[in-house]
Amino acid sequence: MRRMRNDLLTGRVALNQAEQLVIFASRSAFAFEATDERDKIYALLGLLSPRTLPPQLQPDYALTAEKIFLDYAVYLLGETKYLDILACSSGSRPGLPSWVPDWKVGSPCEYIHVGKVSHIRFLEENKKLEVECMVLSHVTKVLAPVEIPVDFEGSIHLEWESEDSAVMLSQSAEKIRGLARAIVMVHDVVLAIETKWFGCRALDANLTPAELDAWIDALQIGFREMAAIDTPQHHRHTARQLYVTLMNLTDSIIENGIDFITAMSEYCATLKFALRASMFQDSSGAYGRVRVHNVLPIPGDAICYLKGSSLRFVIRPEQDGWRLVGADWGRLPFGVAENQNVGTVEQFEAFWTSNRHKTQRIVLQ
Repeated sequence: MRRMRNDLLTGRVALNQAEQLVIFASRSAFAFEATDERDKIYALLGLLSPRTLPPQLQPDYALTAEKIFLDYAVYLLGETKYLDILACSSGSRPGLPSWVPDWKVGSPCEYIHVGKVSHIRFLEENKKLEVECMVLSHVTKVLAPVEIPVDFEGSIHLEWESEDSAVMLSQSAEKIRGLARAIVMVHDVVLAIETKWFGCRALDANLTPAELDAWIDALQIGFREMAAIDTPQHHRHTARQLYVTLMNLTDSIIENGIDFITAMSEYCATLKFALRASMFQDSSGAYGRVRVHNVLPIPGDAICYLKGSSLRFVIRPEQDGWRLVGADWGRLPFGVAENQNVGTVEQFEAFWTSNRHKTQRIVLQ
């Protein structure tokens, strides 16, 4: 936030007021607590360059949080057409349309698409949003979120009786035993998930190598950049190696050594985090995961792109429109690598132009 504020003040970054607020809110609103949830927006206004907000957006604590979130959503989307902020919706807040970012309990969005290439239109006193959509597939199978009640430390610090002793202090030995128990618990949870999903563990389900790799990747969606995990000794373990080892655990985990326990605990920590969000499989056989933790996808939900966003979304048919269920971890097929742009305006235009025949206008409500 300090860097962005400094870049704005020095002119290094040129953004209008709405663009500034989108960046600050999408990256910062969820990182700070607020006694009054309306301050999730109002507290950020002092960071903006000194321009005048429209009268209806001036701080007014007589308004409800739902009214404030709706008014600001209309302003931000209308001014910027950055549909990536729809990923900040909670999808389930009473009194709030499903597409309106919920700055209290929604999900943060680190990447903001830059480029006004979207069509949006507000309907029925701004309660509904018309957008352009490309349906990709439909949800066929769903795994509910799983909470694994274990903790994994970022690193293991061992202490010995003396500098030249091979005898470990009791607290260090107990820490290793605790990690081993936690790894076993994750193994048991994953085994239960696979038994429910495949009827047996995935390694025994006669999956092709590609199907097995897709399942391994699905277990840690959100950590795809973790092609390998470094142990303190810089030994490298691929996700497949760690998964196979985890699912073939023996009773004597500690005998595998500290390097193994460190790498495995780091891998299990990613599984624990990823499994907190709902995973699904779609009609193409691909896996996905909804970012919003308190809304489950259901069979029949559509996986889609919305023009104006770099993200993939899950939407649900509802009466004469659609409900936004949440954002998927998938992205448009360009510029997805870490530290790269999410796509230039020209790339977005070319993508949507080439897929115009697949595009339809839908109403989010």
